[in-house]
Amino acid sequence: MIRKRRNRRGRGHKLTDVQDLLGLSDVELAEIELRLCLAEELKKRRRRAKVSQQNFAKRIGTSRARLAKMEAGDSDVSLDLVMRSLLESGSTLAQIGRTIARADSR
Repeated sequence: MIRKRRNRRGRGHKLTDVQDLLGLSDVELAEIELRLCLAEELKKRRRRAKVSQQNFAKRIGTSRARLAKMEAGDSDVSLDLVMRSLLESGSTLAQIGRTIARADSR
């Protein structure tokens, strides 16, 4: 793999990361990472409880489709709705804080 990278660089190829590729600012990248970490946590909580999306959505007061978007980290869903859903699912502020800290360490 390293040899391939060197060869590509030697032929004028530029190695880049997702941020450069998509032209994201540091703030936009941080928001995406935060959204994905919170989405993963919400999905993990539902699976740990062994509850279907339909039942979990009902429990937190949203639709199954909206929950699926939250779990996928869809930008159409506001971060406050994801946070409120985590709280409704039994997460504490401390747990949410640790999830946010994980997003910072990605």
